Amino acid sequence: MQNDWMLHVLKDLKSFAELNGMEELAGKLSEAAVIARFAMIEPAMTSRAGQNIHALTLGNSN
Repeated sequence: MQNDWMLHVLKDLKSFAELNGMEELAGKLSEAAVIARFAMIEPAMTSRAGQNIHALTLGNSN
């Protein structure tokens, strides 16, 4: 993935928070990582779905 660096930064921040007793922040950073992963794959999924729908539409019009 092109944006893997964001996930690495979030992981590093979470580790720092855990080591310094910031458990609530560490939890929020875990949540942010999940959201970031989904945001990174969602456009690809949407694009593929759109292509599939377009292909089906073309196939049905013949």
